[in-house]
Amino acid sequence: MGIQIIYSQIDRKKKGNIRFTDHSYNLNRDKYFYPASTVKLPVAILALQKLNELKIPGLDKNTTMKKSKDWFSLFRAIIRLSSLLQ
Repeated sequence: MGIQIIYSQIDRKKKGNIRFTDHSYNLNRDKYFYPASTVKLPVAILALQKLNELKIPGLDKNTTMKKSKDWFSLFRAIIRLSSLLQ
């Protein structure tokens, strides 16, 4: 089995609209394995680094994250926030 890659491109349109476009390389849906756990540590490290760079009073690694019942609204808010921070 060779390497398989699935990538979702996020296109930001006018008026805040977002469109997702999926791309793949050498995809075999019968053998695709998504090792999500391999992503957790690097993402956690990058998130901590970003928190340190932002230097927002009261926002650090111990700040409580409130969960939303409407996960899609939360996801959209994170996308919007990330675009403001770039």
